[in-house]
Amino acid sequence: MEKGNESVRERLLARLPQPGDVAGYRREVEAQLKGKSESLSTYRWTSYVLVGCCFVLATLAGKVGKVDTQAAAGLGTLAAIFLAVVLVDAVRLEIRKAQFETLREVKQVQVQILELQTSIEREVPPPNRET
Repeated sequence: MEKGNESVRERLLARLPQPGDVAGYRREVEAQLKGKSESLSTYRWTSYVLVGCCFVLATLAGKVGKVDTQAAAGLGTLAAIFLAVVLVDAVRLEIRKAQFETLREVKQVQVQILELQTSIEREVPPPNRET
């Protein structure tokens, strides 16, 4: 089991940015977070559309129920299915929001570490090896 953990650790450490190009990495992180934020926004609007469909179907079932009970039952069933989809989608949206927040915090810490490494490298000159 430790072998698997070591390979995951090595893969994660291999992806760490180097302190040479902090500004470039910051731009890359901002672009990545912006893309994820837009994706999350699109996903949120999709959830709103599903909720709207659920309300429309439930309203139609009530209106049609006065005329045709069989059609109302079908629309009511469809509304219940949409409600189940909406509930599952709401849970998925919360998970995606939590993942986004975690990613944003991790990237912020990475950028701060890179900035600290860069400032330390500027302040402390490399050792003189004239031997």
